[in-house]
Amino acid sequence: GLISAILITFSFFYFVPIIFKPCLEYLKEHFTDGQIYILIGWGGHFSIFTFSNVVMYFIYKAKSPFFERYRVLQDAWPWESDPAKWEVQLKKTLKTLFFFHFIATPALIVGDVMLEQNKVRVDTETLPGIGEILG
Repeated sequence: GLISAILITFSFFYFVPIIFKPCLEYLKEHFTDGQIYILIGWGGHFSIFTFSNVVMYFIYKAKSPFFERYRVLQDAWPWESDPAKWEVQLKKTLKTLFFFHFIATPALIVGDVMLEQNKVRVDTETLPGIGEILG
């Protein structure tokens, strides 16, 4: 487990800048720095959040013995033990997530750009290397 966690972390810090540079060059040709900041700030956050939750959904649904043995509580999952209560909680959670993902976060990011508070570098020449990221 620890070795794979180290490999995943290293891969993220090593490969993301390699993949990101051509994407950033494309964005620089078509968008302003503020628009890039908005796209990456909101789009990146939303993409990672969605991808992570979809992966976890399939892990929970599969009930793989590999993952099940690492559960903290051995009780039935809430959606199995009390589906009615789970449905109410799910609706409440989705409303909250909708507000924060589609209203609050974009408003804060756009406000940051309009106030010119974003100090994020979006040029490809000064992209941080692994040393700066980990430093």
